[in-house]
Amino acid sequence: MYSEEPAPTPDEIQFNTSSIYSVPPGYTAWEIRNDYPAPKPDDVAPEGPPIGTLDAPWLNVDPISNPQYYLEIIKTYCFDGMINNDFIPQKNKTWAIGFYNSAGASVFGGMWKDPSNPDWSTDAKFPVGSLVFKFLLTNADDEELPILKGAPTWDALIAIQPADKTKSPNPKNRDLENPKPLRLLQMDIATRDDRSTTGWMFGTFMYYGRPGQCVVSGYDALIPVGLQWGNDPELTQAAFEAGEKPTQVWINPEATDVRVALHGGRPSWGWNGRLNGPADNFISACASCHSTAQWPANFNMVPPAPIQKNGKFVPKDDTQTMKWFTNIPCGTAISEGSVSGDYSLQLLIGYQNFQVWKSKQQPTKPSDEDKLPGAPITNLPTHPRQGPHFEF
Repeated sequence: MYSEEPAPTPDEIQFNTSSIYSVPPGYTAWEIRNDYPAPKPDDVAPEGPPIGTLDAPWLNVDPISNPQYYLEIIKTYCFDGMINNDFIPQKNKTWAIGFYNSAGASVFGGMWKDPSNPDWSTDAKFPVGSLVFKFLLTNADDEELPILKGAPTWDALIAIQPADKTKSPNPKNRDLENPKPLRLLQMDIATRDDRSTTGWMFGTFMYYGRPGQCVVSGYDALIPVGLQWGNDPELTQAAFEAGEKPTQVWINPEATDVRVALHGGRPSWGWNGRLNGPADNFISACASCHSTAQWPANFNMVPPAPIQKNGKFVPKDDTQTMKWFTNIPCGTAISEGSVSGDYSLQLLIGYQNFQVWKSKQQPTKPSDEDKLPGAPITNLPTHPRQGPHFEF
């Protein structure tokens, strides 16, 4: 006689749920894969395992002297075995990468070892060789953004776009019956690499279909926007206006030419020449935004909005704004009294969402481990990057 498998708890069901929205009847949706590997002793050592033992070919390339090749090596690694399988790692027999490689996923494996009680009691720190990539998609059409011609599409249950496309959609007003095709606009990557001043390299690619030319389409049409290895904390507003440029970033001239040719309203990709992608807010930067990943989440993801003065954008209070452009070491929280998410907003938002869900369940007597301070939900975006909110 075989004993029956124990029924999953509500917490376990929630942990294995890909979306808070129900899948339309008869529709096969993309599913998360969260059988994370457990942390290994070498993975959690501060200096990381020897480079030669890692499946991380980008570590053999100097990112400062050859940033474009560094980014191309990473893009190839991310796509290896994934494109033909529609980015469903369950179908990928090489198991090379999903959206986190195994080194990066091991941090989630440690944190979520018990799906009913995730442990974020100490600073998270990803091992050297960790890599994460993500796609950003939009429902913009060819008329709105001709450079997306031939872009790969993914289906999603998104907020209903108003007839007036200049109006913002209501995140709560979703069409939960009819998945809509979204097109690839941007791909972000982050790698744990101690050659960076923060311990993290951040890179961004944008889709460029080259309108009117012999079109390169599909994932091959992603071109690098840039690579960032620091927040340039010395580049204050006064220094920028005196002619200084960021030194802890490489920006691809081709991507800048595209941005300028589209006659958008942003003065640069990121704040004062730092790096951000077309779907991101130019008042921040990749490393800046991700440095705010901590618990409690009491530090806004982006600095205060600048004002326009004499035809240019300037901060209301540069001393305050520069708090977002410090080089926070990996595994360190940006503000005192919090624990670090080590630049992982996915880790933060996943944990936040679980805590919100947990708070709505039948109340039980809390254990000591449950008595962590809550995080103000208002500090998290309610619906980040709902297309077509991008700007070049």
